[in-house]
Amino acid sequence: MVRRLVVGTLAALGALMGTGPATALAHPLLLQSAPQAGLVSPQAPDAIRLALSESGVARGSRIELLDARGRRVPTSPVVASAGNRTFSVTPRRTLPSAVYTVRWSVLGNDGHLVRGTFDFGVAGAGGAAPPGAEKLGGTGAGGRGGENAVSDGVVAVLGRWLGVAAAALLLGAFVLLALLRRREDPSLDAARARVRAAAPLTWILVGFAAVEGVLAAATSGTGGEVDLGLLTAAPTARADLLRLVLFALVTVALLALGERRDPLRGRLLAGGAVAILLTYALSGHVLSDPSAWTVLDQTVHVLTASLWLGGVLAIVLLTVRSAVPAVSAARAFAPVAAGALGVAIVTGVLAAVREVDAWYFLRWSDYGRVVLVKSALVALVAVAGAVVFWRARRAGAAPAGRGPRLVRVEAVGVVAIVGLAAALSGIAQGRGQPLPAERGTLFAGPAFGTALLADGGAQLTLAPARRGSNVLTTMLPPEERTPQRISVRLARAGAPGKDIRVTLRRGDGPAWSAPVELPQDGTWFAYVTVDGDASTSPVQLGVGVPQAPGSTPLDVVAVADLSGPDAERCRAHVLGTGLAIARLNGEGGLDGGRKVASKVLDSGGDPARAVALARGAVADGRRPLAAVGSCGSGGERAVRVLQRAGVPVVIGDPTVGPVAGSGVFRTAADPYAQGISFAQIVTQRVLPAAPVGVRRIPVILGSDQASQRLLAGLRRGLAGSEARLDVRRPGDLARRSLDDREDAISQLEVLATVIDVPSTERRDVDALTALGRDREGIVPAPVLLSERVLSERVIRSAGSLGRIGALQGVSEVSPTTADGILYRQSVPLLYRGDLASLDGLRGYVSGLALRDAVRRGGIGADGVIDALRDPGVFTSALLAPWTARQPGAGSPATLAVQPLFLSPTVTPPSAGGTPRAAAYFPDGTWTATSGLLGVGPQTGPAPQLAR
Repeated sequence: MVRRLVVGTLAALGALMGTGPATALAHPLLLQSAPQAGLVSPQAPDAIRLALSESGVARGSRIELLDARGRRVPTSPVVASAGNRTFSVTPRRTLPSAVYTVRWSVLGNDGHLVRGTFDFGVAGAGGAAPPGAEKLGGTGAGGRGGENAVSDGVVAVLGRWLGVAAAALLLGAFVLLALLRRREDPSLDAARARVRAAAPLTWILVGFAAVEGVLAAATSGTGGEVDLGLLTAAPTARADLLRLVLFALVTVALLALGERRDPLRGRLLAGGAVAILLTYALSGHVLSDPSAWTVLDQTVHVLTASLWLGGVLAIVLLTVRSAVPAVSAARAFAPVAAGALGVAIVTGVLAAVREVDAWYFLRWSDYGRVVLVKSALVALVAVAGAVVFWRARRAGAAPAGRGPRLVRVEAVGVVAIVGLAAALSGIAQGRGQPLPAERGTLFAGPAFGTALLADGGAQLTLAPARRGSNVLTTMLPPEERTPQRISVRLARAGAPGKDIRVTLRRGDGPAWSAPVELPQDGTWFAYVTVDGDASTSPVQLGVGVPQAPGSTPLDVVAVADLSGPDAERCRAHVLGTGLAIARLNGEGGLDGGRKVASKVLDSGGDPARAVALARGAVADGRRPLAAVGSCGSGGERAVRVLQRAGVPVVIGDPTVGPVAGSGVFRTAADPYAQGISFAQIVTQRVLPAAPVGVRRIPVILGSDQASQRLLAGLRRGLAGSEARLDVRRPGDLARRSLDDREDAISQLEVLATVIDVPSTERRDVDALTALGRDREGIVPAPVLLSERVLSERVIRSAGSLGRIGALQGVSEVSPTTADGILYRQSVPLLYRGDLASLDGLRGYVSGLALRDAVRRGGIGADGVIDALRDPGVFTSALLAPWTARQPGAGSPATLAVQPLFLSPTVTPPSAGGTPRAAAYFPDGTWTATSGLLGVGPQTGPAPQLAR
């Protein structure tokens, strides 16, 4: 009894992981298409290519290309490459500018079809959008379109069910006969007679299933017509063909034996049953990516599970009408059943872990639901078997009363298990399917894009890019003229005629913006017009966070200035944060595959609005996963609101000053460390080469805590040197004439000039950039700009001062590290028209800090904060993380950086020169001009933060 109960318990546990004789089959899913689904290709493609998650069969697949009127465009036959994971067709003529539809169907190695459709466009002359571009339906940075796997029909499932059940019955019956013979059971002759009578019909059922499998394989192609060539082209079809051949060979051998040599007939049938079961085991997805381990595991699992299931069916066959006492059959088969079921459980667990892939799919996929139902049924059957055996042991003879009925119930359950197992082989399992975090766009957050105009580009941002209230902003490069009027038309994909038109207004900075109420999620297209100059192609903007059953997305909130003075800085910053979050989603998300979404709220640079938005983000008990990406004026006050609500906060933007208190961690450089670094630059590089008598350093500072910490660092770093600080209030340069400004920064007058002002007091920065644009031949001393002042826009706006490298600064992030290079290369690839920026890299680094924290500490606030208190090495781009003593102050280490532009005399690649890609500027990049700077043992610890 104990043995039987243990076997029953193991059966229930093993069933939860999919014990049963079915082969779990996969389906090839579309990973990528070229041209990209939902996007406009800048030129006519030379081929339509599909990259798949699994190998497929070209002979049974089809790719159709339709024009805007639904007419078929002639193409070449389907060609497979890359290990049959990439399928392609070549148009027989160059595609004109239009919107095209691709209808595809791919026959997988498992014998099942996956069908899908998507649209793409071909741009016209000068990159003009094709007619009907708003009908495109990609999402985010392009989508995969729609796709669905074609499940097996009823006949195919019935055929597989009969084949497995019949073969398992033959195997179990002859094993049971052998066990009875070993025990010298007196009922052996009756058992032989019963098996001899049932064997021919059972074998015929095996043959019927084999014939049906071959017919199904021959018609498994896209058109559904009979194609005998598929029987040798597709791996699963070859297994179906082999099954029929084996059946025919065994049948011929049986006919040749006639009625003689009964023991040999039995061995031949048992051997044939094993061979048939092997063809079921060695088919499907196990053949698309075979390895010795997976083949062995699948083979052992199917044979042992079939032996257990077949033995149960055989007991019922022999005990009907008391041909054999049930107690005899149960006692004989119990040791084999226990061993077979134990092995089947172990191998089934290993196979199921591979096929289900994640707990999410066990609960929320059709495959997982069938596994759960089958698991419950296996548990019930195992319990019924244990009760039967227990009653038989107590009775000492054939069980009476409910015993025989339980045996029949057990048999019915076994037959149902085989049916469910057969159905499983026609359902896509978890492996190979994207988790919720990976579905749809990985960039669940603000939508970015660049509209191409006749004389340049206009950067667009839509935030938070969710249904309801949004803010749409656009910015032009600093070199271009100041526009007088900008308007945008928004059209939703698949809904022509329901456009939204808005007129943007200039804010207190480079951005033009307007509130927009979006009625639905989905793909929207923005058509931009600047002073009558319409964009040549629409900008695709993905709206909404993709949802999946059983997996609620997790929000990471940010309050950022996307339409005010810091719009360009904050746009780059939240874009960088979004890249890090997308990386987290691409790795499977959090907590069972939950997607992480960046919810960016535009403050417009208004501190009061920033506070209101932060309070709204945590109202009614809502608590986001964390706050990362807060940026611009008012960001510091928003951070304090989020901090008091218990939300973990990571600050990467230098315009958000140091914040004291628990739960706040700052990756931006500590202003005190910046002051120390500026002092080290002066004492190590500037002072030794300065003219005699020049020792003054004008310092233009704001009145906030950040400026005071920077001043403290300057004084500490210059202590004992000959340099003399001349502290000025904001507006000092702005009040001077151009001549006086030039004199004020001349290397004959000053060692260097230091500027650190908040974004609301940028008059001196504007005066400096105006000087660089209006004057040539300036010979200035270094102008050291703090992190919250220095930016690519300032450099580009400063004319000659920017080009000669006079404007310099420090940075706690290094663009030349592995993560820095990855970020720099990703931005222009994912966001056409955008370049990398230091602020974007800072956003990327702060997002990576959160990625590390949630992976180590989970999604609870306490766990995230604990992980951030003891940060791991989460990126190579950050020189040093925050200190444990003052995590809200910022990083204590920096590098000196300045812009480096290509010389106009450099030989272009077209003339044989070495190509050099732009990185942070259209024709230049940032370069480090020092080793590690900042707070060290010689400078002592930073002063405490003010609360």
